[in-house]
Amino acid sequence: MFAEFRHVLLPGRYLLLCFQTGDGERQRLTQRFGREIVLDHYWRTPESVAERLTDAGAEVQARVVLEPEGGATRPRAFLPARRPEQS
Repeated sequence: MFAEFRHVLLPGRYLLLCFQTGDGERQRLTQRFGREIVLDHYWRTPESVAERLTDAGAEVQARVVLEPEGGATRPRAFLPARRPEQS
């Protein structure tokens, strides 16, 4: 997925990743909205996602983590990044 960001993002352009954070744990949902499903959630740290972005050639501009509030149960991370002009 991170390599695809580099493929589709024009040089000098930005992307913003927003995600719930965690340390590699997984949760499987088997029911949602009254229907049976199979959905696995994997939570990653902002550091590990930033490393993957960097490895794919993006420049991470900042790391912001907001603690849970208003019914949220997990911290949320925001990672703005850009593809360098010369890539």
